[in-house]
Amino acid sequence: MKKALKIIFGIALGCFLLGCVVLGIGIATGGTMREFVEAVQNNKFAFHWDITDWEGQDKGTASTEETAFAPEDVKSLDIDMDAGMLKVVKGKGKEIKVITTSKNAEVETALEDGTLIISENFHAAYWGDGVHRLQVVIEVPEQLELEELSVEVGAGNIDIKEGLLTTAYASLDVDAGNLDFAGEVKGDLDANCNVGNMELKLTGEQQDYNYSLSCGVGSIKAGDISVAGLGRDDEIDNGADYDMDINCDVGNIDVIFEK
Repeated sequence: MKKALKIIFGIALGCFLLGCVVLGIGIATGGTMREFVEAVQNNKFAFHWDITDWEGQDKGTASTEETAFAPEDVKSLDIDMDAGMLKVVKGKGKEIKVITTSKNAEVETALEDGTLIISENFHAAYWGDGVHRLQVVIEVPEQLELEELSVEVGAGNIDIKEGLLTTAYASLDVDAGNLDFAGEVKGDLDANCNVGNMELKLTGEQQDYNYSLSCGVGSIKAGDISVAGLGRDDEIDNGADYDMDINCDVGNIDVIFEK
C-alpha cells in the first residue's frame, strides 16, 4: 500500500508540474490568467465525481475491540496506519490496552518477539467520518520505554503526545497523513515525509544530534535549522552521539526541542 501511495503521489506531482509548464506556455503565447479563470467559470473544464458511486457504504453500528498486554512484555512498538486515526493516551490501569473502533476494520494487533504490532489494512470504506473511519487508542499506564518505535502513516492521523513514550531509536514515515509526536528519543531518529505533515517535540537539545537533511519542494525545520525549497540538502556534524536523518519531499517536518 505504501508503495502504491508513493506512486500515486509521484504521478500527482508530475501532473502538477506539467500543468505549470502548460500554463506558462499558454501565458507566453498570448493567453492570460483572466481568460483561464473565465474558462473555468464557464465550465469549459468542468468535471464531476460523485462519492455516492462508491459501493458498500452502508451505515451500521461500530464495534469496539480491546486487547491488553503487560508493559514488561512490550519492548518495541510497530504502528502502520493507512487511513485511520491512532492516539496514545495515559490509561488508568496497569496494562497496555489497544482499543479499536470501526464497523469493518481490518486491524492486526499482535505481540511478536517483544514487538507490539498494530497494522491496518487499507480499505476505501475507512475514509471519512463516522463508523467507517477506523479509530485506535493505545492506553499506557505510565511512561513506556521502548527499544524501537516504528511508525508508518498513509493518509491517516497519528497523535503520540503527553511525553508517554521514550525510545532508543525511532523510524517515522508519513505519506499523505499527519504525525504529531511528543516524547524522548535517546538515540538515532529517521524521519521521512512525502506530502504529509510531521511535528516532533523532542525532549533534549538541538546539539544532541548530528543532522542529514534532504528537502524536495517541502520544508524542514529542526530547532533553528531551516531547509526549504527545491532540492536543498544540508549536513551538520555536531560531534553528537546521535544522528537525525530527515527527508521531506513535498510535505513539512518540524522538530521542536524541549528541555
